[in-house]
Amino acid sequence: MAQIYQWFENFINELPPLLQLILGMFIALGTFKLLVVITDKIKKS
Repeated sequence: MAQIYQWFENFINELPPLLQLILGMFIALGTFKLLVVITDKIKKS
C-alpha cells in the first residue's frame, strides 16, 4: 500500500502546478461527495 502511495506522490510531483491544483480539487470533490452519500445512507437507516 505504501509503495502505491509513494508512486502516486511522485506522479503528482511530476505534474505541472496547474494540473496538481485541478487534481487536488477533483480529489477533494470526490471525497466530499463520498461523505455526503455515506451520511445520507446513515440518516435513512
